[in-house]
Amino acid sequence: MLALLTVMLTIATPSLRRFYATQRTQDAAAHMLAVCQQARTRAIAEARVYRLHIDVETGRYWLTADDDAGQPQRVATELGRTFTVDRQVTIAWDAPGASGGLAATAFDTEPAVTFYPDGRQEPVQVTFTDTRGTRIAMVCQSPGDMLRLGPPREDFVAPSVEVMHE
Repeated sequence: MLALLTVMLTIATPSLRRFYATQRTQDAAAHMLAVCQQARTRAIAEARVYRLHIDVETGRYWLTADDDAGQPQRVATELGRTFTVDRQVTIAWDAPGASGGLAATAFDTEPAVTFYPDGRQEPVQVTFTDTRGTRIAMVCQSPGDMLRLGPPREDFVAPSVEVMHE
């Protein structure tokens, strides 16, 4: 009986590892998407600009919102804390601006995706990859589109967009 259980576990282990790797990648993407959806909703409801800052080197991301003077400030709720993706998931992104990424804001040196009070956001593709090569992307192709999860778009080209700042 023990030998049979050992053989079954030996056969199942690679499948379980792939499952958990895929699940980590999907969870990381789904969480960032949820934070982005909250940022967009709050930008509309509060009539202020929100930004998602992403540090691809550390896997951290956080939100800021413009104060009454138009200066980005950390969001003072749970949504404003620093989130970190699983260590075994890396983030890469492509968006308009310098070096294939968005220009840094006055708040800090990290690039940011901006959500505007009229519901628009900057086009971006954020790709999540785990150690086994499983990839999922969060993509917004144009300012009027919603972010969506799916396979990475190899042909993603974010348009150069001039957005009027509120």
